[in-house]
Amino acid sequence: MDRKKIWLLTVLIAAVGCRIQEPAERPAGNFYLSPTADFEQIGKVVMLELDNPTSHPEQGRIFSEMLADGLGKKHLFSVRMIRREEPSWRQLDLDSIRRSTPQQLAEIRQNLGADAVVFGTMGRYSPYPHLLLSVHLKMLDLRTARIVWAIEDVWDSSDRLIQQRIRRYFETQMRTGYEPLNWKIVENSPLYFNKFVVFEITETLPSYQTMQKELSSEKNGLLSPVSKISAIF
Repeated sequence: MDRKKIWLLTVLIAAVGCRIQEPAERPAGNFYLSPTADFEQIGKVVMLELDNPTSHPEQGRIFSEMLADGLGKKHLFSVRMIRREEPSWRQLDLDSIRRSTPQQLAEIRQNLGADAVVFGTMGRYSPYPHLLLSVHLKMLDLRTARIVWAIEDVWDSSDRLIQQRIRRYFETQMRTGYEPLNWKIVENSPLYFNKFVVFEITETLPSYQTMQKELSSEKNGLLSPVSKISAIF
């Protein structure tokens, strides 16, 4: 940022009498959130059981169910999971969702009664010598045939940065009742490690509270001072 912009920013901050806060750190780095996505209009989401090419076939189902539950707890939309053995999977050829035409997506939307679909792959899974999980997800808006959210990352419990995030997750989401392991239970338990990964994935989506505040500001024709400043640059 050049000196002129810095000066202008300083003046604007003084004028509105506020401080600019650093944006909240996202827990996972490799994600995409469409700036034009209208999550307010996405009321129903279908979560497809994840592809699972690993040597642990049961983990794909287990993690898919946990992820569907975690997405639902964001309270942004309702979530229904579709398993591979369900008749609709074959009837709508959901294995080919990545290559579906807009017409096919419209058919999927009509048959499933959904506004968007979440699909992806659990690419790697290892319970030993340490827990490791890689996930690649996309949310496709069935109305516009556009990707509105995507994430691809690897969670390795032996990685020091992951361990730091596990500690923060334990301190903020679990806290007590897990003695004597405490935060180490997340690092060593497949169940709690999966919950940690689901938490980090869903944290890359907007929060319900943030959406409500933005909607309230839009209805009142208001923008926060920070939003006004950001719009200038």
